[in-house]
Amino acid sequence: MAITNSNILKGLRASFLLGWRIETNWANIIIVFLVKCSKPFAVALVLSAMYTIASGPNASIEDLAWAIVGVCLWGFIQSATELYSFSVIGEREWFRNIKNIITAPTPLYVYLLGRTALWIPVGLLNFLVIISFANHFLSLNLKISNILHLEFLTFMLLGFISVISLGMFVAGISLVTPRFSEGVAFGVTGVLYLISGSIIKTEMLPSKIQLYSEVLPFTHWIEIVRYTLFPYFREATPPYEEFFITTSIFFLFANLVYLFLLKHARKSGKIDLATMY
Repeated sequence: MAITNSNILKGLRASFLLGWRIETNWANIIIVFLVKCSKPFAVALVLSAMYTIASGPNASIEDLAWAIVGVCLWGFIQSATELYSFSVIGEREWFRNIKNIITAPTPLYVYLLGRTALWIPVGLLNFLVIISFANHFLSLNLKISNILHLEFLTFMLLGFISVISLGMFVAGISLVTPRFSEGVAFGVTGVLYLISGSIIKTEMLPSKIQLYSEVLPFTHWIEIVRYTLFPYFREATPPYEEFFITTSIFFLFANLVYLFLLKHARKSGKIDLATMY
């Protein structure tokens, strides 16, 4: 059957609904909202208490805001990466349905885009709840009038390209990794969390690790978002050029790796090989 735009749109819509229902366990949307709010709410309270106690009365607003924005944005990356990996694992190991998805008119790439799209509303919810509570309890002086709205929205959306690319990269690895492939997402996000400038400033890292940090699009994405939100991060020029270059390279690299591993998994018979039980 030929692949048409109609197939792609229908497949994207159907996979989104399926992903939403599976990840929320077919629950009522109000219940889902309350459950998803609990995690960012807890994170916001923990961060507020941690920085208030650890930093004391002389805490620097800039340092607090720097860390809070990094934590908020990392919620997108972690949520997306885990969903991409678990989608492959679920269809192959639990539902034993991945062969039918592979042979369907809708490409697996499109299916994964829809199946994992829940990371967007979950990430936005995390971002809004954490930044709001932190701004209130830690007095970050975040004002709507000081936000560069156009730049903020533009680079938030452009940053999602790298997030999706990372998800596809992890999905490709999960396709060929037996037994403990569910640990791929945790391993990748754990390493990137430390070197991407989300929670540890890159200048504090060893010089060799700084080189790896600079080639990651997430490092520049997080820095640009900080620039658009808070005036006290606008002393230096934001890394626009570095962001576009690293995003383009990472997009090509991650998707080529995904396509190569998908082809290898199909050729070697690993595409539907259940190995966890």
